[in-house]
Amino acid sequence: MNNSETRISILEAREAIKEQRARYGWHIARANHEGVASLFTPDGVYESLQEGRRICCAGRDEILAMLRRMLQPRILFPMLHNHIIEVDGDSAWGTCVMEARLAPELGEGFSGFYADKLTRVDGEWLFTERLWYLYTPSFEENEFNEYGR
Repeated sequence: MNNSETRISILEAREAIKEQRARYGWHIARANHEGVASLFTPDGVYESLQEGRRICCAGRDEILAMLRRMLQPRILFPMLHNHIIEVDGDSAWGTCVMEARLAPELGEGFSGFYADKLTRVDGEWLFTERLWYLYTPSFEENEFNEYGR
């Protein structure tokens, strides 16, 4: 690939990854558990702080089970922004900020960031790893100082 083709390929990958993150938010807001799980590779990992400790779900089945326990429709509205995306062929990594508005009876919401790793499978970018860290209401310590690597 020449330099222009490489740059265009990276730009297309970055836009597709942003779109995948947007799909994630769309499915989360509607509690579409299967839709969220389908955005991960079959052996994908999701990790977050739940009930005061880090919980790791490995594989679509575990992710789906966690979503069914934790996520109800019309409770959480995620807004994803501040995308940082590094692309290397069919692999990518990076971060994005997520601000969550909650149903009014549940409070004001919270914010944090995702540290993502993705891979391109049959032309589609899928999460291989999605780690969630809180900013507010309290700042969760984490090891990420550079783009979620």
